[in-house]
Amino acid sequence: MSTVIADEWMTVDELAAWLKLTREWIYDNVQANKMPYHRLGRQLRFRLSEVEKWLADSASYPVVDDVVSVDEPL
Repeated sequence: MSTVIADEWMTVDELAAWLKLTREWIYDNVQANKMPYHRLGRQLRFRLSEVEKWLADSASYPVVDDVVSVDEPL
């Protein structure tokens, strides 16, 4: 298995495997301009560092209104 480095360029197949998603999902998101990509002629390439940033920026986290201490009764 190859080691992935931070600024590695990936193909559609490599990115789909890395994300554990289908090629169709990748193509749909590229067509909708929902993810970072680069065109090299007719081929698509993805810079891993840009995809990782895009994933981090699009992550959603639950909002916690109250923090309950473990010492406080519920």
